Amino acid sequence: MIVGFRFNYDRPDGECHRANGAGAAGCCNYDMREDGKIQFRVVTRNGATGPNVHESGWTPWLAIG
Repeated sequence: MIVGFRFNYDRPDGECHRANGAGAAGCCNYDMREDGKIQFRVVTRNGATGPNVHESGWTPWLAIG
């Protein structure tokens, strides 16, 4: 599973990958501006760089700080 994220300020979009295999927990740690906002979506694909099998919609904008 992959969680995509994007910001409402000048920072590139990104993804957090669960690299420990199926059923394992994962964690990503990023520095972000506390006065910014972020959106998330969940993506499933076979491998980190394969085509997306499913993409959820983006969440509403969420305050970071």
